Amino acid sequence: MLSLWFALLFSCSRPERKHEVTFDMEAAAWRLQQVLPQSPPRITGAGDISTQAVVAGVMTVYDLDSDETAEFSWSVDVDPETLEIESNRNVILAPGAYRFTLVLSVGTAQQYVGTVDAEIGDGENALQMTIRPVIGATDITAEVASRLGEFRLQYAPSDFDDIADPRIGVSIDDGLETIYQVSRATGRTSAYIGIPSGAHVVALRLYDGSLQIGRSIATQENVVISPGEPLQMDLVALAGETSVSFSRAGGAAAFSVSLPDDVIAESGGISDLEVMASVVGPTNAFQEQVVTIAESSSGDFLGDVVFANMQYGPVTVTLTFADVSEGPRELLGSCVQQIVLGAPAATQACPIELRRRAVIGGRLLGTVGFNVFSANGAPLSGAVVTANGTVLGVTNTGFGARGYLRAHLVPGVYSVVASANGESVSASVAVLPLGINNVDLAMPAAPPTSVTMSFVDAATSQPVTATLSVNIVGRGAQYVRDSNGQPRTSFTVTNGTLAVQLASAAAPSPVNPVELVFVVDGEGIAGTSVTRSITSTAATTLSTRVINEAAPPAGVSLVSDSSSAAGANGAVLATVSVNTPPDATTGAAATVVIPAGTVVTDASGQLLTGVLTTELAYYSPRSEDALLAFPGGLDVTVNGAPGGDTSGGFASAGMVSVEIHDTAGRSAKNFSGEGLEISISIPPGMRHPVTGAPITNGSMIPVWSNDSNTGEWTYEGEAPAVISSSFSGGQQVTATFRAKHLSLWNLDWFFNQCFLSRQILLVDDFLNPIPSNVAATLRFRIAITVNGVVNGYVSNGTANSNGGGFNVLQFYNAPRVNVVNIVTYNSMGAFLATQGFNVNAGNSLCDGTGTLYLVLPL
Repeated sequence: MLSLWFALLFSCSRPERKHEVTFDMEAAAWRLQQVLPQSPPRITGAGDISTQAVVAGVMTVYDLDSDETAEFSWSVDVDPETLEIESNRNVILAPGAYRFTLVLSVGTAQQYVGTVDAEIGDGENALQMTIRPVIGATDITAEVASRLGEFRLQYAPSDFDDIADPRIGVSIDDGLETIYQVSRATGRTSAYIGIPSGAHVVALRLYDGSLQIGRSIATQENVVISPGEPLQMDLVALAGETSVSFSRAGGAAAFSVSLPDDVIAESGGISDLEVMASVVGPTNAFQEQVVTIAESSSGDFLGDVVFANMQYGPVTVTLTFADVSEGPRELLGSCVQQIVLGAPAATQACPIELRRRAVIGGRLLGTVGFNVFSANGAPLSGAVVTANGTVLGVTNTGFGARGYLRAHLVPGVYSVVASANGESVSASVAVLPLGINNVDLAMPAAPPTSVTMSFVDAATSQPVTATLSVNIVGRGAQYVRDSNGQPRTSFTVTNGTLAVQLASAAAPSPVNPVELVFVVDGEGIAGTSVTRSITSTAATTLSTRVINEAAPPAGVSLVSDSSSAAGANGAVLATVSVNTPPDATTGAAATVVIPAGTVVTDASGQLLTGVLTTELAYYSPRSEDALLAFPGGLDVTVNGAPGGDTSGGFASAGMVSVEIHDTAGRSAKNFSGEGLEISISIPPGMRHPVTGAPITNGSMIPVWSNDSNTGEWTYEGEAPAVISSSFSGGQQVTATFRAKHLSLWNLDWFFNQCFLSRQILLVDDFLNPIPSNVAATLRFRIAITVNGVVNGYVSNGTANSNGGGFNVLQFYNAPRVNVVNIVTYNSMGAFLATQGFNVNAGNSLCDGTGTLYLVLPL
């Protein structure tokens, strides 16, 4: 603006030539508003609002040499937003030393003081003067101003890069809160202290417009004011605190929440505040719950919430705060943080943006309503929405319909991204002042997921060359497509490899896995089924072991018997007993007895007649090869398990596969009467995998059957172990049970697993970490063993490298049992080492803290 200059002559006794003195002024802060203490939060404009652009006052010039004083009326033009001040006057002075004190008054509500000492002489006399508000007093004179202490808040200008409209709120002794505009450019905010000497409580709040984002440190708020002494205070982010109790095994995640009293005060009290907590992540579906907040005896505001069925991995945690005292709930603010469930327990701060309704915002914000949809058009709860990289929140966190999130944004153009279940969608959104945008974000249709299953010989690990019949069943079978994209679930495999696709709608992810059951049969092949979960839209390669009946792997005994027959009524003509050869290592075997008169029918109820061929296979629980070829696998989904668990691991005491068919090709499914009698002898030395107790006469062993159409195992009860033979050094026991339907039958102990094991560092004999490039070539198996011999469970185990460093491992679905061994092989499959991990020794794979060590002779 064009300045109007008035020459004011300081008439003193000095005869020297006079010089013009001008002032270049800036404001350290400018008062915008006062807020009444404990005013109803919904009443905006509590207190007054300062919009005055021209401010008048008095400039006092004190001659430090002659002790003379002169006063001049003064005025300045102020831009409260930029804090730029333009002085409308100057003075003419003789050379000498002077003190200049400017006192400006905005009515009776606020005073500002600027002071500078300067030597006036030849040349340009342009003085820099910082104008500071006076906190407290409103009757300051130039004489008093010289004795005021200074209040300072120092910061780097870059600290305010992300704060569009920085303001400081100051309250003294719980009185009026005065809101000051502060400078983003200078890197400092200061004021004069105009309150009486003595002890006081000085509280600060940091705002971005009307959003409170920071506050003073509580321990600095109790101050003692001394005349002329400066006061310096710090600001910290307004934040709540969260801590979580969670085991890597998965299950319940218990969150504890601590809130600052600012949130409670803005809502009007605990009874008027609703806190909604939500969690969502790549391995965790969206959940939300209301958190009940209570004041503790120490004055803290605390709450607890438990989310069930959680798994290890990163999650986005959102807390939203609403005033529910009257009418529709009113959103006050939120905090969003990223944490990792299963990481070492710690309390973390959650930054809060709190809308102070009595504070007048200096910006015209735009309102954006985001509606996020899945690829099939369904509203998508739990999508994390960001704008220019900053998390705005999670859809459906207590406000609006499913898939909805509302945000208030500073006008501008934003790159918005919504992410959920490993997919994301982006859009550019232009926000106008006071504009209202409704933005629909639909996840793109994912490309088909490629799934390749390789079938290898269980004994040789070579691709199977026999022709296989493969049927894909299970919950995810509806998504299976052939190479032409056509729905298909039955295939003929001639080269040992089956390639299929999953339709885009499947969208597999860790939260929503697609489960497929591959049912495999063929000439000269022992029928089997294997369940696999697809957890990613990326191309997936799988493998399963198939048994060649002519050359089974060690630990698998096969027999085919055609000595029985059924009459025209389907009844078995004579009792027949079919026995597998005893296992070459343990001597264990299996027997099936079909009582005479038993009526045999297939799955559709048709009678089997004529010659009946019984094919019986026994799988030894003490053979790694047998267990790795175990139909259905040992990491299982179950029905009816005692305790109610639905997924975990099996430690087998022996398994049989029984198939019966007649000359017409009909396959037996059901039996009349008491059905078949199945006996499985248990190898000597077997122990309970969890308790470690030996299996002896009278031990009760759980019995399970498998549904090849779903891959699920069903608990069928228990069978007692009975001594069947004695030999030098021990006894062999046998468990016998009845089966009224045909399937895979298994003697198994079902145990829990942890979703992800503790971290395991690969080290050499001197505990030096093994180089990552070497560790990346190693292969691992997890086994439950007794005296170095496998005890019913072995798995190749999927290892997860830590941050790309392959020398730190974690295993998915690790068994939670007392003793487990990790067996290591080199890249050629040669054995390197085995090492036990024992609960009693404090190095359980699943439970505990800290890093485990796997020592390898490298």
